[in-house]
Formats: sequence, C-alpha cells, structure tokens
Amino acid sequence: MVMDSTILFTPSPYFGRFPPRWPQVFATPRGPPKDDRPFIDELRKLGSPHTGVKLFMQPYDDDKTSFDLDIVARFCEELRPPDSNNGISSNKGTAWLDDHPMLPISELAAHDAFEHLPHRTGRNGLSLNARLTMQPEQPNENDRIGCDNTGSLEISPIASASQAIPRPRTYPECLTARDLQSRLREKRFNHEFLEDADRRLIRIADPDPLQIQALTDTAPGHQCSALQDILCQYIEQETSLKVKIPSKGYPVFQLELHLPYFALRQTSQGSLPYAMRIKPHRGWMNLSFLDDECEESVWGIHQAQFSLTICGSDNSRWVAYCLEDISFDDDRAIGDDERVPGWRSDQISKGQLNANLPFRDPREYFLTICLIRITHIVQETRDLVRKVEASYRRNTLCQSFFASSGGENFVALDWTQAMLGLLSILIPDISKKTDNWARFSSADKDIGYFEDSYSTLPPCSRTHIQNNLVALDKEFDELKDFEKRLGYIEERCEKLAARLEHHLVWQGSKNGEFTLVVISPIVIVASVFAIPGPVVVFDKNPLSLCFSIALGMLSMHIVMLFRRGWLHRQRWWEKLSRRTKAAWNGGGTITIQNEAGSRVLRRRSTHVGFSREE
Repeated sequence: MVMDSTILFTPSPYFGRFPPRWPQVFATPRGPPKDDRPFIDELRKLGSPHTGVKLFMQPYDDDKTSFDLDIVARFCEELRPPDSNNGISSNKGTAWLDDHPMLPISELAAHDAFEHLPHRTGRNGLSLNARLTMQPEQPNENDRIGCDNTGSLEISPIASASQAIPRPRTYPECLTARDLQSRLREKRFNHEFLEDADRRLIRIADPDPLQIQALTDTAPGHQCSALQDILCQYIEQETSLKVKIPSKGYPVFQLELHLPYFALRQTSQGSLPYAMRIKPHRGWMNLSFLDDECEESVWGIHQAQFSLTICGSDNSRWVAYCLEDISFDDDRAIGDDERVPGWRSDQISKGQLNANLPFRDPREYFLTICLIRITHIVQETRDLVRKVEASYRRNTLCQSFFASSGGENFVALDWTQAMLGLLSILIPDISKKTDNWARFSSADKDIGYFEDSYSTLPPCSRTHIQNNLVALDKEFDELKDFEKRLGYIEERCEKLAARLEHHLVWQGSKNGEFTLVVISPIVIVASVFAIPGPVVVFDKNPLSLCFSIALGMLSMHIVMLFRRGWLHRQRWWEKLSRRTKAAWNGGGTITIQNEAGSRVLRRRSTHVGFSREE
C-alpha cells in the first residue's frame, strides 16, 4: 500500500491570528557554523584577568561584575572539591553524551517512511511514535510502504531507516568531567575519523564545578548565550518556558525549559544529617509535622531543578544542554540496561526515548521532553498535595482544637503555622509554572513558533507537536487544580490560626485574672508583713496573715466583678455625659410623661421643615 504524503493539516486552535513565526532560514541546512571551536580559547588570547568559568561568564573586562558571574562563581566555590585546582580531575561519572549525524537529503524519504508508522506506546504510556519502541514489530504487508507510486519496489520501512541512519559516535554511558571535556573538544564537524555530530545531547546529573568547567571550556561562540542562561537558571532555580531568537546578528534559536519542583521522600532517622547537607545549594524541609505517627523515618521535601536549553543554527544542527538534580533519588542512576542492541536510553527523557532514533526537528523534541518532564513533576506534586490534604483532615476534621488544656492549643497553633509555612512555598511554586504556560500558550506568544507555517515538517511531526500541546495543556490544568486545593487549605488554616490565637488570648486573660486575684494578694501581704516598722501596728501571726490574704483576695475579686460586670455593661458615665451635653446645648428636658404617668425619653422630630404633598 502506498501512503499519500499529501495529508491535510488543520491549524491548531492554540495558534493565534498573528503569532510569531519560526524563521524559514532554519528550515534549510546552512552548513556547519563557522565558529565551531571553543570560544574560551579566543577569550584567553585577550589577556582577561579572569580564568575558567569566570572568564566564560564575563568574557570582557567590565568595571561592574555581572550578577550572572557572581551566581555561578559562588556556586563553583561552594561545591569545588578541596583537592582540585584548575584542572579537570573529578571521578564523578554523572555526565551523558549522545551525538548523531544528520541524515543525507537523499535518504530522508526512507527515514520518513519509518516515521510514518502508526504511533506506538512508550515506556510511560505516552504515544511517542516508533522512536519509543526498543524492538519494533515487523510490519505486515499492509504496513509496507512503496518507494514509488508504481509499487515496483517495496522495502521494509524499518530496514530502510536503519540503513539510512549513519553510525553515531559511541561513548560510555557514564562520563566523568575529564571524559566529557575530551570528547567535546573533538571537532564536531568535518572530523577526520568520526561522523558529524549534527544532533548533540548533553545531560549532567547533579553537576559539580568541574563538570560545569568542562562545558564552558568547550562551548562554541554561538552557544555561549544559551549555556550562560542555563547555568544561571539552574543554580537559581528559575521557572521558564520560552523561545529566544535574536533579532540581529547570526540567527540562532534557543528553546528553554526550566522547572523547579519539590520531591517528597522518606528519610530514616539515621540519614537525617546527610539529607540536610546532601546539596549545599538545595534545600531540604522537614515535614514530620504532617505525619507524626511514623517514628522510624521522617518525611521531607527536597528542592530539585530540571533545566533544558536547545540551541542551534538550523533544524538539522542543534545541541541540547540538560542539567538536573537527582541525588535524592537512587532509582535515577544510570543502570546496565540503558544500552542494548537497537536501543540507547535518552537520559534527558528519563529513558523513555531511544537516542538511536533521533528527532529531526528540535521543536518536536523540545515539546516531547516538556511533556515527559511535566508529567513527572505533576506526579511529584500530586503525591505532595495528597500528603498535605491527609494531614489537614487528620488534624482538623478528626480532632477538636479548642481543648481545655492550653498546651494542646499551643501544639495546634504550631501545627497550623507549620502548615501555612509549607503552603506559602508550594502555592507560589505551582503558580509560577501555570503562569509560564499561560503566557507561552497565548495566541500571540511563543507557541506560534511551533506552527509549521512553511510546511517544512512531515505530517507525522506536525501531528505529534499538536498532540503534545494538547497533552501539555491537560497537565497544566491539573497543576491549576492542585493550586486551588492547596489554596483552600491555606484559607482554612489562616482562619483556624486566627481562632486559635483569639482562644489563646482569652486563656491568657483568664490566667491573668487568676494571678491578679490569687497571687497578687499573697505577694502584697507578704511584703507588708516583711516591713520591720509598719505604719499600721498589728499582730503578726499566722491568723492575721491568713485573714489579710483572704481580705486582699476578696477585695480584688470585687474589683474584677465590678469591672467586668455592672460597670462594664451599663457605662452610666457615658449616658450621664450625653444628657449633660444635651441640657447644656438648650435641649431642655429630654423626658416627658406618658399617659400611664411614666417618664420616658422625648421623641425628637427628624423631619422639621418637610411637608408631605397631598
């Protein structure tokens, strides 16, 4: 069966009337960039006082130190091993690198045949096309696609794709900083022995200063801005979803995704000191107040960040930089099954994509990674929201806060304040993500870059982009729902805290009255009895002491009753003042005698000068 390549494509409802357009210059291969060499080598020739990462972040000797330089420099100083100088000597193997060449133009049709296969389900259940299948099923006769309209020559699309893809550069699954730097130092294009690295993926888990230096020492000039941005936003835990294309100079696109989140994990009591200092630049918050029944382990949230930047000179030549935090999750370490015949796990996609079947278009790859990562963050947020809701129900709906014991009320207030502190962190974090998506998906914003305005993408890629946008919108809708649920709990906790504080103030006033009525007379009488020569002479004996204390307590009790009783309710002095002022102002008598002979207040006319018209 021959598949008709002229498939009608309905424009997405997400695209506005006048959205930004993906420049057509990126649709045509422009050749390797001319600055395909480490930019820092050129900077060293300028004689700058800076070296290493500082030289990369501030290449020119300005009078004012940039804020970005200060952020990255402080990060590197805090995490740099004490035995490392300027060299690359870390044995930490958390870097991952994948290089693939661009398909020759004459062989793209065969590769398209493979991409036009029906979508299959990947490891996480997402429909991500045949790229996700580790061992694709052999197509039946109905799936075979002819190379021409006559059907004289039919070939297997999978076999054609395998033959069409040139051999990629091979690397170990785990690279140290030294290994990463040496491989990135190799020529990316026109290498004597290696294929071109048109599509390059770089992922570093829990980056340290030496791994960052490996990136800054090898980045070419047209990638400097992208690398500087991802370093700063990863360290500062920024939230961002945007597209950057300069309006002047050499056209280079930059796709950014920066997502901070909180990971809820249990930590044993013995591991608490390690959890608190696992990463100096990331926080850990003790949430034991959410579940005080578990004594063997403690619940807590780890601050984490995922940052991705894709930059390139055209659709066929681009680089993806990925930095993420996984130190709190042992399951994320690269295992032995990450590479098998026909499959190499794409670590940026959490192993859900096959790196040996690369995406041809950076926008399609970017949205696919966005969906995978947002789905993961939604799951992490869902677990945290459920934990918060369970604790709220257990501590408010199942217990009576206003206990007779003041200590219990103080415990309840402490729990409420701790919950409000947690919500003040979670709600803004979710709000930033939903706001970024709302801004990104607006009709006249960056989502317009993902419309294939010039029909340069195959229909399957356009459909995949559309499906990803729809799925992303659903995931962000779920985040909005989490925000509302947490907002409701925050509102209820604020009201509860106000009532608890009022109740504690009332209890404090009762304690104050007890001190005034009971304790104060004892102290006063004891002081009087301790005076050597009192003004009033009386016998100092136990009977007089007890009588004086009792008299003092009775006097204070009468004063308190008088204050909060008749004197507090009647306020006779205010009434007397009002009547005196009325008489002084010429109001005359303000009382009259009614028919029954009783004296009542005289009713004053309030409509003098007005008459009703008949």
